[in-house]
Amino acid sequence: MKPDNIAFTPKLLGYFGLVPIVVPTIAFMIEPHHGHLWLHLLLSYAAVILSFIGALHWSFAMTLKPLTQAQRRNAFIWSVIPALVAWLALSLYTFYALLLMSLFFVLAFLRDYGLSKLVELPSWYMQLRLQLTAVMTGCLVIAAINLNYF
Repeated sequence: MKPDNIAFTPKLLGYFGLVPIVVPTIAFMIEPHHGHLWLHLLLSYAAVILSFIGALHWSFAMTLKPLTQAQRRNAFIWSVIPALVAWLALSLYTFYALLLMSLFFVLAFLRDYGLSKLVELPSWYMQLRLQLTAVMTGCLVIAAINLNYF
């Protein structure tokens, strides 16, 4: 099988997209005087990315021909849930927001994994999703562990 040359661009964008997660996480741990700022940056970007990941399923529902009508309907429904969860998380205490979003990043990955068993997705997609999900979830959990309050 010929390697997917188009994979370079989404991988590059995905890895650069981790910068707004990794930098505030590290900054929060080494510079706690501005902890609220770092946590705000971390949570707000995580909310944006969680919404983006959900929106992918809207596109999948519209374009993946092998999906049944029920699978298509479920993909449309799922596509809005991560955005709603992210929005809700932004109103919770920081500790719970971090944990809720990390849980939903894992659930979104599992949802993508299930979809990859039903339809053919690009060969690079699930590996990239796993890597990005691991870093994102890791940063959210690290930040939650390093909070001084619950």
